[in-house]
Order: sequence, then C-alpha cells, then structure tokens
Amino acid sequence: MPIKKEVSYYKNKTLKEVSYFEGDLNDGVEATFHSNGILKSFYYYVEDKVIFMNSFYDNGQLMIKGNSIDDKQEGEWLFYYYNGQLFKKGSFKDGEEIGTWIQYYEDGSIERKIEFDELGNEKVIIDNQVEEVPE
Repeated sequence: MPIKKEVSYYKNKTLKEVSYFEGDLNDGVEATFHSNGILKSFYYYVEDKVIFMNSFYDNGQLMIKGNSIDDKQEGEWLFYYYNGQLFKKGSFKDGEEIGTWIQYYEDGSIERKIEFDELGNEKVIIDNQVEEVPE
C-alpha cells in the first residue's frame, strides 16, 4: 500500500502539520508547527503507534522528549522549562513511572526526588518544595 502525505496550513499560510499514512494508519513522521512556524511536535509512528516523540515550546526550546512501545511511555523521559532548563526526568515501563524521578527548580537545584517501586508506590527521597504560607 502506498504511503500518502497530508499537509495542512494556518490561515496565514504558515505550515501547520505534515503527516504520513499507510492506509488509515499513521506510519512514519508527523510534525506539527506553532503558528509562528516553529516546530511544535515531532512524532514517529509505526503502524499507528507512537515510537518516539518530542514537543517544543513556541520559542523552539524542547518541552518533552520520550519514547513509547505499543503507545505506552517507555524508557527515560525528559521535561523542560520554557527557558530550556531541565524540569523533570525519570523513566517509564509499560506507561508507569518507575525508578528515580527528579524534579528541578529553574535554577537547576533539586526540588524533589521520588522513587517508584515495581508496584508504582511512591517514596519521596528529597522534598525541597517551598510551600506558600497563607496570609
């Protein structure tokens, strides 16, 4: 079956999305763009299942990077602040958080460190969150 390409544009004629299909299934690259022309997301599909994805802020900075198996998050995932600083990192197995997850403040210092066991139970290792005190 031949691969077909679909392209769409914003009203201002800026590229909005490019997708590739085999039959009715996503197969290959799907890229979406912010209205300012900057890449918004990049997905790689095999037989309609996401294998790899990146999402970007409208300033071009990476927002999320991760892999999937059978449409479930798998392996290390990275999340970033708008300024490009790492926000959070951790791993998934079969779509569930596993192992150590670290969340950072924008200055790069650790905000929280959490450990997930095989059953998905969460144990806080470090918690430097600053709680706002009501006035």
